[in-house]
Order: sequence, then C-alpha cells, then structure tokens
Amino acid sequence: MDGSCRALVVVTRGFKAKVNTSGNSYSGTYVGVSGKPSTLAGSRERNTINLDVTWANEIYGDRKATMIIQKVGETGLLIKTLDKDPSSGKPIVTTELDLKRR
Repeated sequence: MDGSCRALVVVTRGFKAKVNTSGNSYSGTYVGVSGKPSTLAGSRERNTINLDVTWANEIYGDRKATMIIQKVGETGLLIKTLDKDPSSGKPIVTTELDLKRR
C-alpha cells in the first residue's frame, strides 16, 4: 500500500505500508507522519487483519498501538489505528480511514 491522505484540501499527509504474509501471519513496516518506519506484526481472521504496531517514537506515553485493516464489501477498505489514552488507559481511535475504490 502506498498513498496519501487529504483533509479539506488543506493538509496532505503521506504514508506507506509494506506488509508481508505467511499463511495467516502478517509482518512489515509502516511509515507515517514521523517519516520513520514502525513495525507491524499480526494475523488475519476472515476479512480483517489485526496488527500490533511498535512506533518508531513514543506516542501517547508508549510505543505500542493496534492497527486494524478490514475489507468492506467489494470495493472498500477500512484502516483504523487504536492507541491507549494515557490519562484514562482506555482505547482511543487515533486514525480511521474509510477507503472506497471507484
């Protein structure tokens, strides 16, 4: 996957993910806003890949998060990143990309 996100045509953020598979196991790297590679490791269940993320830098008090990549219908892809709120310890959605193929 290689793309960019745009919000209100004001901000463009590049991102890149390279994910390798072996059976139901997945591993790879993700490069986001920091420009530094973070590691990805996880597994697939049906149409969803659940990945543990280890950020290159500390974010929200640690370097751990979860990324969910889910196929939605025939033309959709949902990418969601969840992290832990340092104050409450509860999970928060830090990124949610709802992509549709035209």
